[in-house]
Amino acid sequence: MSVASAQDAGQRPAPFKSVKEAAGGEAQQTPALKRGGGAPKCKTGDGEIHVSKTAGVVIVESNTDEFGGSLCIEPYEEMVVPTSIRDLVFWRAPLHSLVFEAGPKRSKVLEIIWSGQINVYSGFTPSSGNQYQTAFLECTVTQKGHTVPCSGTAWIPAIAQDLTENGLSEWVTYHGYVEFSPKIDATVELWLWSWPWEGYGGLVNSCGDTLTLKY
Repeated sequence: MSVASAQDAGQRPAPFKSVKEAAGGEAQQTPALKRGGGAPKCKTGDGEIHVSKTAGVVIVESNTDEFGGSLCIEPYEEMVVPTSIRDLVFWRAPLHSLVFEAGPKRSKVLEIIWSGQINVYSGFTPSSGNQYQTAFLECTVTQKGHTVPCSGTAWIPAIAQDLTENGLSEWVTYHGYVEFSPKIDATVELWLWSWPWEGYGGLVNSCGDTLTLKY
């Protein structure tokens, strides 16, 4: 996935790579999201090479209206991430939530492809110590109450960040995997995060994004 790079590195802060890094390395893997119950049925595919048969099923969901026009989603739900210094307030909004039924002859690897236009406006927030508005992506898969992050998203990675005070607009793509049991219904959920948004000093949204699942 693409991430905005720093400009004038000697004068501007380096971009945050994830929610964990923004919180000083102290964030839990799933802040403010507590789930459990039952034996694990799926696991993240980080660092693994998958060789499997061609996907037999493809599911596509797009954030567009009935005429094909882009729908824009911006974070609105307050997410508190505790740290040893103070609580940090992030913002989150759901992008997609897909539930698909089990099928015994399907692949044991779930392929997740997401892409969308990310817009960052008025990213500079001087009241927050020269921190710059950042967009993050959260992706999880749940089976029987057991939730795992999609590959590469365990700490909710940054996907776009404005370091210029002018805002930005760019196309971002994520491509990951999760190993799962094809005999159990699974739910894929994606969220867009933003931070900092203190006093509404910045604004992030995602427009016309699309989620594709192959399994």
